[in-house]
Amino acid sequence: MGQEGGAHATDADTGAPAPPGGAGGQGSTCLLIRKAPYGASNAAETFRTLQAFYAFEKPVTLLFMDDAVLSLVRGVDPAGIGMRPLSRAFADLGALPGVGFVVHLESLEERGLRPDDLEPPLEGADAFRFVRTADLEATLASHKAIIRV
Repeated sequence: MGQEGGAHATDADTGAPAPPGGAGGQGSTCLLIRKAPYGASNAAETFRTLQAFYAFEKPVTLLFMDDAVLSLVRGVDPAGIGMRPLSRAFADLGALPGVGFVVHLESLEERGLRPDDLEPPLEGADAFRFVRTADLEATLASHKAIIRV
């Protein structure tokens, strides 16, 4: 598997996104996150849901789409609205066994962002996997269940 900028993985032979280690596949669940990270309880609900899966040692993949990609952007300071930044907290979760991250590439691009704008995963954690819209159906089909958070 090749690494591009240390932020995401692709298959070295085909250039296709590589599956996140420890997550994905028919036994795992995908948490589909689409809403903006601040101003609502969605991020908190995502953390609680992820904790439940982790407590029961169930593999889980977090798929960030639409405004949810803003959860991963490095350097955002929401202190003005009384919240803490989420990017580091989400990136740290990648170090947990059985937790994988998938980011919808077009959602980043539509917001003027690139993979390098995201908070990098912890050393030793699985890299973010980036998928294009054309690959979303296969990505979702590779999971046993999909939960919108």
